[in-house]
Amino acid sequence: MIYTSHLLDTLVNAFWILFGVSELALLIMKRSKRKEVKVRKDKNSMLMLWIVILAASFTAGYVARIFPIEGSTFLMKISGMGIMLLGFIVRWIAIIQLGSAFTVDVSVGKEHKMKVDGLYSNIRHPSYLGLLITFTGMSMLFGSYISIPIIIVPVFIGLAYRMYIEEQLLLEIFDEKYEYYMSHTARIIPFIY
Repeated sequence: MIYTSHLLDTLVNAFWILFGVSELALLIMKRSKRKEVKVRKDKNSMLMLWIVILAASFTAGYVARIFPIEGSTFLMKISGMGIMLLGFIVRWIAIIQLGSAFTVDVSVGKEHKMKVDGLYSNIRHPSYLGLLITFTGMSMLFGSYISIPIIIVPVFIGLAYRMYIEEQLLLEIFDEKYEYYMSHTARIIPFIY
């Protein structure tokens, strides 16, 4: 059992590195370029979101050390790893489907067209859904039930603010077309929100 636990910890750490490197690569490589941007209105939402994510993660890790779950850490870590991997996959499918229109800052390019197929046919922000699922799994990796709301609630609020900023810009650019799209899709969770 010790070997299995060590292997799981190694996999968790490898995935943390993969996730961190992928998000850092997005921050560096997928910023909108001035000459290609029609409108940029990030309103510091990306900075605010990452501050919230880091603060919530460190707080959850600290609290998990104070209130660990005795005896069920292995099962919680396995579940958390699976959920985190699912979120990572959903996020990257959404990013790949959006293609060159994906940027980490809230902007609309000169050649930007609305994406309404693939994951975007039912959900307006599938990459944020993937991020929320990823952080749900991550919160479970701390091995404390109290870590789950400490991460999920602030991350959800940060994502909700960012989605609001994005949707205001898309309404400004695409007007009735985006309004119609909003009326026929969920923001992040089908049939719920």
